[in-house]
Amino acid sequence: MKSSIYLFRLLLLVFLLPVVYVNADTVLLYCNLNTNPENALLPKTSVIPDLYKTTTNLKPGTSQVPPTIILTVDPFLSSVALLKWTTSDPGLQGDYIVQRYTLADGWVDIATLPFSTVLAYNDVITFPYCNPTDFSYRIHFLSASGLDDAFSLIVKPSSPLSDLTTPENVSNLLVSVGPPMLLIWDRITNDSIWRYDIQRTVDLNAWGPPIGSATAAERNFWDANAIPACESAFKYIVTTIDRCGNHSAPDYENNYVQTIKLDVPKPGPCDKSAKLVWNSYKNMPGGLSGYTVYRIDGITSSFKIIDLSDTSYVDTYNFQDGVTYLYSIGARDINGQYSTVSCQVGWTYKGNTTPDTVYITQVGVENNSYINIKYYFSPVNSVDTLVLERSDDGGANYHVIDTLKSPAMQQSYFNDTTADFNAQSYCYRLVAIDKCGNSTNSMNTSKSVWLQCASTETENNLDWNTYETWLQGVAGYDTYRILNNESVTATIVNSGPSAISYSDPLSGYDQTKMACYWVEAKENAGNPYLQNAISKSNTCCVLKDAVLYMPNAFNPEGKNKVFRPVPEPLFVDTKSFKMTIFSRWGQQLFETTDIVNGWDGTVNGQFTPVGQYNYLITYKSLEGKDYTKRGSVLLVR
Repeated sequence: MKSSIYLFRLLLLVFLLPVVYVNADTVLLYCNLNTNPENALLPKTSVIPDLYKTTTNLKPGTSQVPPTIILTVDPFLSSVALLKWTTSDPGLQGDYIVQRYTLADGWVDIATLPFSTVLAYNDVITFPYCNPTDFSYRIHFLSASGLDDAFSLIVKPSSPLSDLTTPENVSNLLVSVGPPMLLIWDRITNDSIWRYDIQRTVDLNAWGPPIGSATAAERNFWDANAIPACESAFKYIVTTIDRCGNHSAPDYENNYVQTIKLDVPKPGPCDKSAKLVWNSYKNMPGGLSGYTVYRIDGITSSFKIIDLSDTSYVDTYNFQDGVTYLYSIGARDINGQYSTVSCQVGWTYKGNTTPDTVYITQVGVENNSYINIKYYFSPVNSVDTLVLERSDDGGANYHVIDTLKSPAMQQSYFNDTTADFNAQSYCYRLVAIDKCGNSTNSMNTSKSVWLQCASTETENNLDWNTYETWLQGVAGYDTYRILNNESVTATIVNSGPSAISYSDPLSGYDQTKMACYWVEAKENAGNPYLQNAISKSNTCCVLKDAVLYMPNAFNPEGKNKVFRPVPEPLFVDTKSFKMTIFSRWGQQLFETTDIVNGWDGTVNGQFTPVGQYNYLITYKSLEGKDYTKRGSVLLVR
């Protein structure tokens, strides 16, 4: 069977021996069994040496006929030779060696393909064949047995070929903001790359000429001319140029890399948050995993705030006035091998000036007409509105009684003209509102001193509540007295900080005169907001109770001729005096408003009988207090 196959191959070869196939794209060169392939129909200017010196298709020392290989070569785009071949024995095991010939290099093995593969090969012409070059090709079959080796005839493409191939683009391109900008990529290691050109733009429709180049041995580029570096998102593409001057063809619309431009507008004085926005990073090698927000607060080094996938973030931070804050955005790949970072963007925070101290320095009754509330706040210009609140129930509930807009002075006062300071004590507090609407309560509440007076026959009793609240506490209370609104004021006692009462004995002054008192609370020394603070109480005035004594008998003809008060009444409003005389059976006999002349024992000019008579007297004290006195008197003669 095997000898029949060999006989068939021999007959086929003899039949095809004189035939030459020529067409526009392929030149097939066949030689007979005794012809050298170098002399087979080559152009006169071409000399192709046969390195293998094949003079016969028969295996030396055998009668076997090797397989017949028919090769075609088509030129493509003047830079690629498309090789296809067939074999008379496709099942024969072995390797096909693709060989190429030039005058400069002779025959060169350019590829080895197994017998089981597709019998085709594309020879892409590369450096050093930069100019059109004549190439010739043949297929050398090396059989596995070593008994069936064979060559195709030599085929020359119909036109010269040269290196017109577009070189590959760089991979894993990455850009970071320095400044200057730093571009990094994976270097292409084949020998055809001559240099890398770097292009930059801000507008995708305005790619300009290269801004710089890197050699084939380099893998980075510093761009110091992208100015201002932090105010634009600069886009970059790195193109390659091979040794034949061919340029790569990147996708300018999709394959660029872009610096991260971070925008962090300075927050307003009332805004306690920074709103960060940045552009997405394109074409991160290995795929984008996300972003990291970093912040520097002017004191500590950069530290991570948050990892996220969005391109915006609101940093709610307690910004401090006068501190510089810087932000940057880092982008990272999925595997943690690649990262890039934006510029640091920030500002020195100038926030709203808020009050750090709001303090009521003292509360006191002024001229017994109104309550004066003094205050202090700091720093200056930190308060937009100052609100005075008062409690009428000991501090349980407060209501607004006055508002001061844009107080210019750190130390000033309110006057509360609506308080009934003679009837009770009042609690006060302040609420400071800054320009952002934030409220700050005063660090203390203050309670006015309410003085109450009462009189007995032997003394005047004074009672008051303690003053609240001073930073340094109450040092003591001074009690003052003045008579009938005279100009001379007497300090009658200095009491300690816990004193809340005093009894003024009825001595050393004219008791018929009205005595008025007030108390002044004093603060201990050392208050940084106001020295020598005092709180004055209301003025409390007292008169002795009206004293009116009536005799129990009188003799119109004797020593006591008139029935009237004896001795002279004390602290009685004589104009209010009224006396009515009744018989034992209740019959009204006499009535008078004359406290001096009284009743002379007559009724309508007639003497009344000796006996017991009843009386009713009404009068008022000098303070206007009403009194009623009832009794009986014995009339004798």
